[in-house]
Amino acid sequence: MNGVWSASRRACFSAWASAVITCLTGIWTALPAPSEHAAIGFRAARDAFPQIEVAGHSFDVRSERGLRDLIAWLDVCTQEHAAARKQFKMRREEDRRRSPFVDATPAELREFLREPPAELSGRTMRGLKELRARAAQVLDDPSTHEENVRWLFEISAALRNNQRPPAPSKMEIGQPPLMFLDYSYNPIACGDTPAANIRAMGMADPSRVDPPNSSFWKRPENVSGRDLYHGFERAGLPDVGEILWHYSAPKTSYGGCPGFEVINSGRVLKVKFAETRSEPFAARVFWALGFNVDPTDHAPRLKVKYDRRLLREFHLRKPVQTGIYAFWLLRLHTIDLQKRHDPFDSIDHAVLANGVELSPAQLKRLLFVDPLRPHPEDDPRNFRPESEAQIEYLVTVPANIQFRDKSERSIGPWTFDDLGHENLRELRGVGLLGAWIGWFDSRFENNRLRIVRTENGDELRHFFTDLGGGLGKAVGPLSRVCESPNQFGWFFTHPRIVQGPGRMTIPFRISGYEPIEDTLAFERMTWDDARWMARWIGRLSEEQIRAALIASGFDAAHVQIYAEKLISRRDRMIEDLELRSEFPLLRPGGADPQLTFSAGQNHLPSAILPSGEVVSSVPGVSVLENGIVFPAADSRHGRRRQGGVTGGSPKPAR
Repeated sequence: MNGVWSASRRACFSAWASAVITCLTGIWTALPAPSEHAAIGFRAARDAFPQIEVAGHSFDVRSERGLRDLIAWLDVCTQEHAAARKQFKMRREEDRRRSPFVDATPAELREFLREPPAELSGRTMRGLKELRARAAQVLDDPSTHEENVRWLFEISAALRNNQRPPAPSKMEIGQPPLMFLDYSYNPIACGDTPAANIRAMGMADPSRVDPPNSSFWKRPENVSGRDLYHGFERAGLPDVGEILWHYSAPKTSYGGCPGFEVINSGRVLKVKFAETRSEPFAARVFWALGFNVDPTDHAPRLKVKYDRRLLREFHLRKPVQTGIYAFWLLRLHTIDLQKRHDPFDSIDHAVLANGVELSPAQLKRLLFVDPLRPHPEDDPRNFRPESEAQIEYLVTVPANIQFRDKSERSIGPWTFDDLGHENLRELRGVGLLGAWIGWFDSRFENNRLRIVRTENGDELRHFFTDLGGGLGKAVGPLSRVCESPNQFGWFFTHPRIVQGPGRMTIPFRISGYEPIEDTLAFERMTWDDARWMARWIGRLSEEQIRAALIASGFDAAHVQIYAEKLISRRDRMIEDLELRSEFPLLRPGGADPQLTFSAGQNHLPSAILPSGEVVSSVPGVSVLENGIVFPAADSRHGRRRQGGVTGGSPKPAR
């Protein structure tokens, strides 16, 4: 999804300039909408604003009357919601009967397959039911008041976030440059107030105190013994490459990355053709350190039974548009932020019934009457049915995959900046963890509040559901990029410097990293919060780092350089946070900035798992020369670098 908002910033700035030239206006007075950041913890926020808001209705959850009013309203609301949802489904089925899928136009397909409005979604119904259950528990058992009232606020916030678009629908002509400036500076580690969920009274070193287990994080046991190759408490990686999958459904969310769902024997697989290696890696690291994530894997390929729908429904994600206005009344320009992706870019080759393999270009020529027209898959009359009958299955390019878990049901997104989340040590610490691996996409739509079915009943948990923006350049309003090893720096921290009596201490700093937008939890991270998270990161071994990289599909050259840089960043972080007495450096003499590797000349990088099993990376088509990754072909001829080199060179241990 980070591609949508990066495109948003570029397009908005461009549209602003065009609109100014066209209209010759001097409108520079508009200001961005005020921040919704809360500056107080949950209890204070609840006491100051005791009412929760649901669908435009407010209820005082401190009083018995307010809770009973909430329950009565929810009883009526859920009935109306169920009836409206039933009518929506009936209308959709009627439309489908009138116009069969096979003959549907792109506009009809979008209408047939679009998600229901947020107020009619299954997420909303689950949230309303959970609100009622929590309110009833408070009345039945007053001892649960504190816990359940907190959840009333969390659930109502998630329901409101369901209604939020990922980009503003309207902007005044003067706002794009102001937005550009705002996104140019998203500070981190500027806090001086202790985390609200830490009891460190009288402790010499508050950074040693773990927060209590929460819906965001649970203290992991034996981090150094965790298997980051298989990950997620599994004994093996999912075997998906040789299974014949069947197309199930398109991607209809706001996400900017192309993808779809496939099914086999009742198992549903969510497929995304982006962040195919950085997200599986980040998910393993977050999981190892105690956070709730979706098990995510790299699939080198998938075999999908040919279905015309896969091609025709490839571009059905929700539209994301921003209008540029003068005086909020006159529309000057409309920016479409949802990039269109060619479905054939996600196909490696097709296999015919007779075993012949076709490239994407050959497949187009076989499939379509007119393969050269723009978007030939849009017109059902452009397909050749006799040619379709010859196609057995499609083989995809590498993908990022997640199995749909039937035991987890989403309610809505959560943010780092609301309900006191910004004052929780575990979420402040995510700022340091994100900086270490370069994960920058901290926007609200990449997180979910979910109901999780467990042996002990249902639980509410906060999940990190999109961890793909990482292992690249993580700073700059227009230039963040993931999976770019040459732009991934050798270090990201700077030590605090005590200058002596009467002179100000220069504080600990993080450089080369900023989240994609202002993230208050990261900004409020203190020295102690950073040291707390650094201790957890420091428990990870080199074998675990390599195992996670290998499992995530990186080839040999990328495993070598990423492991070396992550270790360099880890060691420098340990030193700059003054933890060297607790955690030995993995490279006491410093990392090797001139690292050179070729799969044809060197042994493949490997890792030993906690079970004793040894796993190795794939050879790949890249080589590593003097710390820079090049395509193998470019290494033999005149070459150009894959992006600049940032972050400086590693320095010997101090």
